[in-house]
Amino acid sequence: RVAHLLLGRTRREAVGGVLDPGLRALLEEVLSYSGVKSQLAAVGPDPAPAPVAAISFRKDSLAADFFSTVTTLGTPQDVALQEMRIECFFPANQQTRESPFFSGPARWSDLPAQPGV
Repeated sequence: RVAHLLLGRTRREAVGGVLDPGLRALLEEVLSYSGVKSQLAAVGPDPAPAPVAAISFRKDSLAADFFSTVTTLGTPQDVALQEMRIECFFPANQQTRESPFFSGPARWSDLPAQPGV
């Protein structure tokens, strides 16, 4: 499901906005991998992009459920900003919020000072 969402986003960005030969080449390469086209056909056509995507991670006995948002700048004045994407992951439930995925500092001010950075 996540691969389908990411390929759909890549496909839309490869044909819209600033035409990027590198992105188009990446899309063609991924689509040439064995089984990718058949997996996409099994899922069906790209749905309209949703404002959030549900993503689950599993490792051994750990499970974490997130929703993800991707932010783009609507009318950037710089080509670098036009291509920038900011993806944020948010816990989708209390179990994820309390999991080891969130055991680090909760605020930037809690991070240790790093000299020279």
